[in-house]
Amino acid sequence: MVLRAVLVFVLASSLAACGGGGGTSPTPPAGSAASNTVLFVIRVPSGSTSSNRKRRPAYVSPSTQSLTIANASSVVIATANLTPQSPGCTAPTATTPLTCSVSATVPTGTNTLTVTTYDAPGATGTKVAVAALQVTGAANGPTTVNLTLSGIVSSLALVLDPTALPSGTAARSAVLLNALDPDGNIIVGPETFANASGNALTITLSNSDASGKTSLAKSTFTAPGGTDLSYNGTTLASATITASATGVTSKNATLTIGGNSAFITEFRTGIATASSPAGIALGADGNLWFTEQAGDRIGRITPRGVVTEFSAGLTPFSLASSITAGPDGNLWFTENAGRIGRITPAGAITEFSAGIPSGAQPVAIAAGSDGNLWFSDSTAPRIGRITPAGAVTMFTAGITLPGASANFAPCSMARGPNGNVWWLEETFSFSTPPRMAQITPAGVVTEYPLQLNEIAVGVAAGPDGNVWFTVSNNIARITPSGTITRFSGANGNGCIALGPDGNLWFTGDFTDNVGKSTPTGTITNYDTTFGITSFSSPVGITAGPDGNLWFVEQSTPGVGRVNIR
Repeated sequence: MVLRAVLVFVLASSLAACGGGGGTSPTPPAGSAASNTVLFVIRVPSGSTSSNRKRRPAYVSPSTQSLTIANASSVVIATANLTPQSPGCTAPTATTPLTCSVSATVPTGTNTLTVTTYDAPGATGTKVAVAALQVTGAANGPTTVNLTLSGIVSSLALVLDPTALPSGTAARSAVLLNALDPDGNIIVGPETFANASGNALTITLSNSDASGKTSLAKSTFTAPGGTDLSYNGTTLASATITASATGVTSKNATLTIGGNSAFITEFRTGIATASSPAGIALGADGNLWFTEQAGDRIGRITPRGVVTEFSAGLTPFSLASSITAGPDGNLWFTENAGRIGRITPAGAITEFSAGIPSGAQPVAIAAGSDGNLWFSDSTAPRIGRITPAGAVTMFTAGITLPGASANFAPCSMARGPNGNVWWLEETFSFSTPPRMAQITPAGVVTEYPLQLNEIAVGVAAGPDGNVWFTVSNNIARITPSGTITRFSGANGNGCIALGPDGNLWFTGDFTDNVGKSTPTGTITNYDTTFGITSFSSPVGITAGPDGNLWFVEQSTPGVGRVNIR
């Protein structure tokens, strides 16, 4: 990965001794003004992607092995190798990159310098980055100057995600544009692009569709970045986007319209077979986190679909179910085996059981407005509260429904727009109707009866100040005071979440369906013809960091993405 360089220059009087780094420090020209020595400190990352990500944005190309420093007359005043064995270099460790110091002597006053890095020792091989800077030599140093290098663009990469959109539905495809240096390293920003001569370079995107049915949000790039290609939903076969720059081979990417199968993208690589994913939530780290009821694992998937599974710290047969982002930056999840779990963004798991009654089966969990986590118990009429430190309090007052107090679903609890936590009570009794309930941060419970024999599953806060839930193939809305309105037409009865588009999105686990309802109750369904695998059983659903909806598939373990952006 390339290419943010931060070179730190410390200016000191030329009378002081300075470290070398294998560089040259020529004598100033005769008759010149007093001079100063500039100490360049450069940090070269390893070639591993994970290391580069951790050090962002202080990057240079991992191919860098040497550099030159030239003055305004293009005279090289310093050359240095940048390897662990080079003078003035400190070998990298597990937590620090290769660090080298290079010195050069410049006249007092303002100096224009050019730094060029190469992928071979001795300033040989190929140039991979350049930077032009002005350094002021001052006797009152030391002075610190931060520099960023411009990656030399050798080739382009262009990808659309997704590559197809359904006809008749307005949507967006992400345009992923990357510029690569001569060694194939991706140039990362925010530095400007450069050509082989070191001059500024602009990359331009063009669209073959001149009808206006698709449009690019941005078409020129002088530094790394991306954009969106919007489609307005009217009839169109395709649109081809071309990335071009002077002296670089162009790249094309085509968006196909009418490809319903790409409206849903599924990810299965890295997810254990027979793992039964259940709940999913957006973490503070910008990734999606999901539970796996079978196999005792918590999964993490990046917006690009890279999956990591964590199991260390989970008790065997924990039956992890629901998951939510906590106020402490961690993810919290229920274990049907009688515990509440916490996992950090780094994957460290802690389990809490003290204060949870013996035989309890925590199912759903939600972050409350009071800075605590609230969870349901499917075995008795009680609701639990756990602090970020792990202290548990159980509430029973006001929960009158005999039998189970909470639905079996991992999504049957949510924080409502009024700051209370709402949940669904389901007994599967032919004589007792299910109920919707809310609990205040102080533990005051209010229940609202639903219709007899209804099956209530998922609950979510709506954009309208109400709470929305799924019930017997209907989408329903309840006001904070308890007035319920039902909207028919939902194909399935699963979990529900507020989408970034202001609609309520829901799953149908027995119908292999994902659907949406507008705040006015207009329902649209998307089934296997839109890319959902048959018999996959979509369950938990949540809004992602990319403007799309993400859901888990239980029967055919996977994570799905609804490409609405």
